[in-house]
Amino acid sequence: MIKFEKVHNLSNIQGLRDKYFMDLPTTMDGMWISIINSSEFYEIYYQTNLAGYFSLSSDGILIQFFLDNEFLHLSQDIFTKTLLDYSIQIAHTFTFDPLFFSLCLDFHRSLSIHTYLFQDSKRSVSEIEDDYQFIQAEEGQFQAIIDFYQKNTDMDGLFLNRFVSELITDGGCFILFNKNHEILGIGELRKNIHRPSFVDLGVIVSAENRSKGIGTCILTKLNKISNQKELESICSCESDNIASKRMIEKAGFITNKHRLCLVRFE
Repeated sequence: MIKFEKVHNLSNIQGLRDKYFMDLPTTMDGMWISIINSSEFYEIYYQTNLAGYFSLSSDGILIQFFLDNEFLHLSQDIFTKTLLDYSIQIAHTFTFDPLFFSLCLDFHRSLSIHTYLFQDSKRSVSEIEDDYQFIQAEEGQFQAIIDFYQKNTDMDGLFLNRFVSELITDGGCFILFNKNHEILGIGELRKNIHRPSFVDLGVIVSAENRSKGIGTCILTKLNKISNQKELESICSCESDNIASKRMIEKAGFITNKHRLCLVRFE
């Protein structure tokens, strides 16, 4: 008998979550980890045994699915029941997540690339001389950063407040100012809690300053900081964001061999 129970205390599945991340051959985007952590989790039981877990985003997209090794022979049955019981039509899965990706392939109607994943190519990239000021953000700049995100991204609400607060506290938020002390962009250097040797880089450029090399400037400076800390830099962009992809490549990054895919079941 297969049944599901909503998780009210994540400590109940922390052991399984740790095992999931440790078993992955590489790490995922730091933003994606934040999205997963904000999702709703469900325990998977076979008879009376905890077999694994899955998680759904706020709009019902399946974004994580994991089974302990002793239950892998039931994976297709459990996955089918998960899709049916929760009327799941869409999943987001990384190609480096072997079980989840394989099950999505088993039952998919369509599949497309959602996000490109990048790694530092280690080639030398010259910083363009500029009169910008690039500083690490402080707590007193919290509201100005929140306003910048709300104006230039789709992020909002409690998630944004928590995200920015943690970023500043961890020393991973950087601001690029022009000579008039106007914010041109924000740089994010997010620590990877599951793979401490990796750091995830992110860039937000103000709408009026895009396509001017600001993004490449910020990303290059972030990667320099990462290299000084002897960390491995990774970043990502959605597949249809051609300008962002070009900006990341100009900063010395290359697409790695994995992707985040969008899978439709109906």
